[in-house]
Amino acid sequence: TIVSRCQQYRFKPLPLHRIIENLKQIVESQESSPIPAGILKDVLFLIAKTSDGGMRDAQSLFDQVMSLADESLTLEEVELVLGGVRLDTLIELTDSIRTRDVGKALDLIHHSHEQGQDMALLVRDLLGHFRDLMVLKSAPERTDLVGLPADLAETVADQSKGLAMEDLLQGLDILFEAERRLKVTGSPRSVCEAAVVKLAKMPTTMEMNITEKMLRWPTTGEMIQSDQARLPARAASMHSGRTKPRTPATR
Repeated sequence: TIVSRCQQYRFKPLPLHRIIENLKQIVESQESSPIPAGILKDVLFLIAKTSDGGMRDAQSLFDQVMSLADESLTLEEVELVLGGVRLDTLIELTDSIRTRDVGKALDLIHHSHEQGQDMALLVRDLLGHFRDLMVLKSAPERTDLVGLPADLAETVADQSKGLAMEDLLQGLDILFEAERRLKVTGSPRSVCEAAVVKLAKMPTTMEMNITEKMLRWPTTGEMIQSDQARLPARAASMHSGRTKPRTPATR
């Protein structure tokens, strides 16, 4: 009853690049930025990504980072404050999955866990990265659909070229299932590791096509049985094709 009598306003999320531009203007308006210049671009991207399209949330997160910033600030510390995962970490993790380097993939998860990263957020961001790969694989020119700056969208598009669409869709199913399990489990790290191992071990489209062709190709035993089955038919055909001997005429 209360909701029906209230006027509701639905605000659309702001694009990522607009939030980054606004944060850049804030940084430029200051006399000196305590955030090191070498990581400023990545820090603003993480803030804009974590804000989920909200400018007020982005500015609040920016103030939190600024309160902790000094010359020794690292991206790992920013990740710990914001809870998000850097794009280069997601790209590196996806490359290890594509090359089936399970050891490297587990090392990346272990490092994130040791740094205090929330495993549920890692799965969420990896799921979002696979979604961006799927979009840019389907429509490389539609960089506006992934909400990334032009240079980062180009990097993701380049990575999508080395992945088959069927593999991306299968990977999304695995990550959707992992995200569902994270809501009911008490061991998020195990769920995250299991999902990454599944992604790295899942058969690729090329391997499935080769296996299907091998299953359709008859084995040596089947070929021998097939030839043996043909022999009686061939013998009968040859016997029926012979002319019967003439009976000598009686006088």
